[in-house]
Amino acid sequence: MLISTTSLPNWTASLQVISSVLVPILVALIGYIINRSLGILNNRLAVSRDLMERRFKDFDELTSGLNDLFCYCTYVGQWREITPIKALEIKRQLDKMVYQSLPIWGNNFLTAYRDFIKVCFSEYAGRATSAKLRADINIHKENWGERWIDEWDQYFIPQNNRLDWSLKQQAYRFLLWEQQKPFHRLLFGIAPSLFSNQVKCAKLSYRRHLVQPNYAKLMMAIGENLGVSIKSKDLLATWRRYGEDTDLKN
Repeated sequence: MLISTTSLPNWTASLQVISSVLVPILVALIGYIINRSLGILNNRLAVSRDLMERRFKDFDELTSGLNDLFCYCTYVGQWREITPIKALEIKRQLDKMVYQSLPIWGNNFLTAYRDFIKVCFSEYAGRATSAKLRADINIHKENWGERWIDEWDQYFIPQNNRLDWSLKQQAYRFLLWEQQKPFHRLLFGIAPSLFSNQVKCAKLSYRRHLVQPNYAKLMMAIGENLGVSIKSKDLLATWRRYGEDTDLKN
């Protein structure tokens, strides 16, 4: 039995009508999605560019102050030219800059900054009381000689307190390092007193085991914000290869 083709629906014509309506709609929708995505991307790129420009704008002043404090506490570079009062002024300027610019640097930088400042200064001793320097006052007195002003003594923590704090911090770092070894971690959990003699006998240095590692981490955090990869262990290796020849115990 033959069926007349004229009795079948004209699907071709129907599809042509549908496509003539849907295709422009789909093209417009796809174009809208692409333009919107490009707009969002461009906005993000613009924000990232402005953010990077602001970071680079603050970079010189920020790192200059940090380097001055690093030199002062490790007795290298221009440390002989910096007075205790100047060191405290540098800290206040850095604190102001960091907290004003915190949104453009982020939490990782703030954590690294605070860790570095804590090894350089003793803070929060009381209302209207300045922070105290943790650097070795005897080394600075020896440097200034007769030019030393007795008033400067008040800007340093007492030597006994400094040594106690330094030993505790270094011992804590030493024990953390020891506990990274599986057997030592197990042994420490059973008898932590076994490590006490190791801590006392270890040749731990304030500047080598506290100041330098925290400064290296801070430089790494700054580098990350600027898109530069800096490994703190590489910095430490360089310092210890070329700069650790004297005063290792200070």
